[in-house]
Amino acid sequence: MKAYLKAGLKRMEEENKTRISVKTVKHNKVIQRETKPDFINREIDWLYENGLRIEKEKLEIILNLPRNSLVSDLKLILKDSVFRYEYFKRLTEKSKNWPENRMSFPIHAIYILGELKASEALVDILETLRQEEDFIEFWYGDFMTNGLWEPLYYLSENNLETLKDFVLTPNIWTYARSEISCCVGQIGLHQPKRKGEVIKWFRDIF
Repeated sequence: MKAYLKAGLKRMEEENKTRISVKTVKHNKVIQRETKPDFINREIDWLYENGLRIEKEKLEIILNLPRNSLVSDLKLILKDSVFRYEYFKRLTEKSKNWPENRMSFPIHAIYILGELKASEALVDILETLRQEEDFIEFWYGDFMTNGLWEPLYYLSENNLETLKDFVLTPNIWTYARSEISCCVGQIGLHQPKRKGEVIKWFRDIF
C-alpha cells in the first residue's frame, strides 16, 4: 500500500509539471463592506431571503416591476456579491449548513436578467466572472458547468465581441472561459444561420 501511494504521489507530481493552470486575480479587500445596498424596489429583498426554489408568484411580481429600476437593482446585486464577498464568507463559516436562502441572490439576479434579455447588464455579470477562482466557486458552484450559459445566451447573442474580449483577458479562471465558450457554441447550435460567425469566433480565440 505504501509503495502504491508513493507511486501515486510521484505520478501527481509529474502531472503538475505539465498541467496548465491560470493564476486568477485576488479579490479586492479595500472595497469590502458589510452594509446592504439600498434598492429601488423593496421586492428585491426576496432574492436575499429565498433559495433556488423561490415561489413562482414572487418571481412573477419581480419580473413585472418597472424594467429600468429592476435592471438597476439586479446590477446592484451583482456588485453586492463582490463588495460583501468576505462578509458572506464569514456568514457561511459560522453556519453548520449552507444557508441557501441567503446565498442564492447572485444566481437569481443572473437568471432574471436573462429572462429580461437585459444585455446592458452583461458587463456586470462578466465582472463577477473576472474574480478569483474561490469567489466564483463560492457564488456559482456547479452552475459554472451546469446551466449558467442559458441566461448568458439571451444577454450576449448580439455581443460576441464582448465575450471574445473576456475570454482573451489574462488571469480569467478556466471554467469561466469555458462557460462563455459554451454560451457561444449554443448560439451556433440554436441559430444555424450564425454558424459561420461562431466558427470565426472560436478561430479567433485559439
